[in-house]
Amino acid sequence: MSKKFIGLLAFLFIVLVASCGYAEVTDTLGGQNSSGVYFFTMDEDGVLSGPGSIEPTGYLVAEGGLDIGTVETFTESDTSPDVTKGSYFISGSIGLTIVDFSGSGIVDGQIIVVESATDLTFDVTSSGLKGGTTNLVTADGDLTTWLYNGTDWILQSFIDQSDNLN
Repeated sequence: MSKKFIGLLAFLFIVLVASCGYAEVTDTLGGQNSSGVYFFTMDEDGVLSGPGSIEPTGYLVAEGGLDIGTVETFTESDTSPDVTKGSYFISGSIGLTIVDFSGSGIVDGQIIVVESATDLTFDVTSSGLKGGTTNLVTADGDLTTWLYNGTDWILQSFIDQSDNLN
């Protein structure tokens, strides 16, 4: 089967889900033809693209792998890095203290994943980061996930690679 055909099947599944009330297509993903059918493009790697979005009003099921995007690197000395251009970030090689995440395109409910490439401290006691009563200190390979609630970034998880995770 060609990737375009598989992509068409995946999109038809989304349209079927939308028509059954599980999700609502609120914008086109690419455009709409004269028959009212939404279309999009898929490159040779199976990546969907288009100028619009699909916004579920119930739930959206994704079977198979889910790619949260290219890993973006925080600027070396930025203590309030911009997180609008991605969902998966890695810290620079210089240890510093993160006091907040910034950006003009942050939306309520946004989730980001931050991988530490070196010692990194998250100031969760006096800033826009919330995660307990003591600053969170991470090391190379540790992973944190954060949820934006419209005001603050709430720590969702912290994986300390030096601990036995079994």
